[in-house]
Amino acid sequence: MNISLSGCISHFFADDLAGILAGQLGIKYSSQCLDLEKRIKTFLDCLEYYSCLTDQPINLNKTEAMFTARATGLPSFDIHFSHGTKESINWVSEYKYLGYIISSKLGW
Repeated sequence: MNISLSGCISHFFADDLAGILAGQLGIKYSSQCLDLEKRIKTFLDCLEYYSCLTDQPINLNKTEAMFTARATGLPSFDIHFSHGTKESINWVSEYKYLGYIISSKLGW
């Protein structure tokens, strides 16, 4: 599976998935956002492909993105899946994964 979703750290449990993409160090915030946008797009394309191969649909209502950084605010780009709906994925300040609530400051 890591070959299918390369470029990120993947955590799987049953039908739950958390993909972690790290920004580059030593570059400006705006450049980090551009790079991250490109890598998120690649990740989502691979995730959609894997979802089709394994016949495990992605629940778009439960799909969220969280940005963690010292900078305040959220990135100014939208992320969405390519196929099907063009609905944007919501940016959140915290999310629940396997019973744990994880905040954008990486607290529990």
